[in-house]
Amino acid sequence: MATADPQLLPEEASYSPSGSPPATAFLVNAIRKRWWLFFICMIVSGGLAYGTAKLMKKTTATATGSILYAGLPSSPSRIGYMSPTIDTYIVMVASPTNLNRLRDIHDIELGVPQLARCLTVKTGRFRSAKIDITFIWNDEEEAVEWLDDLMEIFIEEVIRLRSETLDTHIRHGDRMLLVATAKADQAAERLRTQQQREGSAATNLALMEQELQALSSSIETIKTSLDTAEFTKVGLQTEIDAISQRNTDLQKTYKARLFGDVNDRYTEVRRQYGPKSSALIRLKEVGRRLDEMAEKIDNDHDVVEWKTQLLAINRMILPTVVDDEEMLDELLQPYEQEIDRIETQRRDLVLRLHVNDQQIELLKARLKNKAVELREMKASVPAASEYALRLEAEYEEANRERQLIKEQVSGLQQLKGTRAREFSVATAPYIREVETNTRKMFVVVFIFVAALLSAPIFAWEYFAERNTLEHTGRRLGLPVLSTQALVPQMADRRYAHLDCPDSDALRLLALRIQQSVSQPGSTVLVSGLDYQGSTFPLLCGLAQCLADRGEHVLIVDAGKSVIASEEHLKNLLGEPLQDFAASRRSERVMVASSGGESDAQEDSPSEVQGGALTTSSMKPIGLSDYLELEDVHVEDVILPTTLAGVDCICSGSRSFPVEGLASRRMSDVLDHARKNYSLVLVAGPPSDQLADLQMLAARADGILFTAVPGKSLAERSREILQELVDLDAPILGIVS
Repeated sequence: MATADPQLLPEEASYSPSGSPPATAFLVNAIRKRWWLFFICMIVSGGLAYGTAKLMKKTTATATGSILYAGLPSSPSRIGYMSPTIDTYIVMVASPTNLNRLRDIHDIELGVPQLARCLTVKTGRFRSAKIDITFIWNDEEEAVEWLDDLMEIFIEEVIRLRSETLDTHIRHGDRMLLVATAKADQAAERLRTQQQREGSAATNLALMEQELQALSSSIETIKTSLDTAEFTKVGLQTEIDAISQRNTDLQKTYKARLFGDVNDRYTEVRRQYGPKSSALIRLKEVGRRLDEMAEKIDNDHDVVEWKTQLLAINRMILPTVVDDEEMLDELLQPYEQEIDRIETQRRDLVLRLHVNDQQIELLKARLKNKAVELREMKASVPAASEYALRLEAEYEEANRERQLIKEQVSGLQQLKGTRAREFSVATAPYIREVETNTRKMFVVVFIFVAALLSAPIFAWEYFAERNTLEHTGRRLGLPVLSTQALVPQMADRRYAHLDCPDSDALRLLALRIQQSVSQPGSTVLVSGLDYQGSTFPLLCGLAQCLADRGEHVLIVDAGKSVIASEEHLKNLLGEPLQDFAASRRSERVMVASSGGESDAQEDSPSEVQGGALTTSSMKPIGLSDYLELEDVHVEDVILPTTLAGVDCICSGSRSFPVEGLASRRMSDVLDHARKNYSLVLVAGPPSDQLADLQMLAARADGILFTAVPGKSLAERSREILQELVDLDAPILGIVS
């Protein structure tokens, strides 16, 4: 048997079935078929989405502000207090305590978790000491107001927590101070006892030690007072710097305002004179002096001197300006009063700072004198015993520990009493952006409604496709070899001349058969699924293609109830061959009649008109005659055709025996065909004749089913296919 080169087979012929249709292909096909329904769904979805977006429009305002961590003034002594980290403060901003206070202030019905989700707190760029706070709300004014209050609440909460922490530290320090004092007193008592035991020298030593202790206490008291004065000095200097800066800014504003009024008057008066006026010489001098004053506006000149110079320039502009100067005095009087008040406050602070500096100098002098006295007294103390020295060392250690704790407690108390705040508002709250949810709501509603309306359409298409030929083939793993209505085209075709068909689908089908059954003498059974027409025309076309490729083909019409039409037999056998077949039929009928086969005489046709077969003419001898009559040989029913390399066994003129397709004689026909032909094409019964179909399927090397294109398969046909697949029948595919 001549076989085709597998490399010549196009990709369409090598179909690899899958268990379920590809989702993308299904969606594309459904949209192509029902595009107008989907278009209506899109219009309805767009309208509903637009209306819903307008109805549920929601505005979202984003307010932003920032606070700066400045820390606390440094203490001159170690106080044992460490401020929380910036990450801890970030967590504190949106703490439930602060949010509950904000809810109480503004009567906010929103819960704390929901309110916290509206907040975003993070550090500034590069992990700086600035904390950025973002608040998202649906009202711009409320967003700014609530964020501003939250920042103030946070700053107050930080101060309160610091005060509570310092109180805890102070109480702990007081307890430790009591323990250290008791320890020092015990050490002093042991030292005094030892000194008493050592005699009068020791007594004198104890007295001197008491004096030393009193002197040391006095020195420590002076040191504490000095530390307090130094801490006060730092606070006063900070306030003086702030007030001085404010005074400088206010003076600059005052100077700029006064200069602006005089300069406006100069500009107004200069417009009143023409370019040739003699007064312009005087006004040019005024302009030059004003330029000089503009260059000195940022210098630290006295405000009174500045005012005097500008009023003098103002009189040069217009000599009679008494009323104008009084008006300027009235406008600038609030600035002058504020400047005087700030200057008075600054002088008071400077005076307090001066007094504090004098107090520091006095304390330092006293401390120096006491230190000299202490050194002289220690130099006069006589040598003590080794045990007394050890007791003295213990006493000094206990006294140092007590003094250190005392300094720490004092520093904590000073830090608690300070008016400084860790945080200040760096950027006041403002609205950064305002956005609406209209677009997002439109998209969401559109997608939801479109999916809701499209789902029934896709479901209808899915259930409608479940019983189609393609879906059944994919589910059973059977390739659909052609979907181009090949079977009806071949059945309706009128062959004037049996040339090679020009259908690409038919040629590909023939190529698939050659590749699937490559053994010489292979038998291919062709049967119909829900198709009651004859498959004989399709086999004629396939035989013609195969014969043109060098195959020796035998067509067997084994359809019991569906036989080939006489027109196809005319085209296939031709006029001379029909006469030959009819004469062979007459001879066999006469032989059968002499043998007592009366039923053959009853079945034989009665008319021949012009040598052509008509409806009532004599039909060629065929397979049914061979299965029914024992004296008919296989060679008698094999008829030549007009196609080179193609022979034919017609269905015959008799009815097929009930078990004829499973009989020994049917096996003889197929065995003879396998030995003498390279390929046998059998036109089998339709699928509703299951017994006959399975009889032939058991003898076939390949099975090909035909179906009506575009029509769903009946449940019975799908069950028959499933049974054959379960029996591992050699099904080549389905043709429509």
